[in-house]
Amino acid sequence: MEIGWFPVFTLKQDSSKVSFLENIPEKFTAFHWHGDTFNLSGDAKRIFLNEACKNQGFIYNDRVIWLQFHLEMSNETI
Repeated sequence: MEIGWFPVFTLKQDSSKVSFLENIPEKFTAFHWHGDTFNLSGDAKRIFLNEACKNQGFIYNDRVIWLQFHLEMSNETI
């Protein structure tokens, strides 16, 4: 289980075509609420990871972005 605020690392070298990552720091804190993980398909590119879960986010076909953590959450919304 990964529940709470934990660091996430951005893999910019693996996602150089993803324009929205240009302003995302290499390390930031995000809210997590999950206990499962998964393997990536051959077409998916990992863009976020941390110590608890190597697949924190990926991009598929250079268009679909998936996040394991909750980037939309803040202290106020929780």
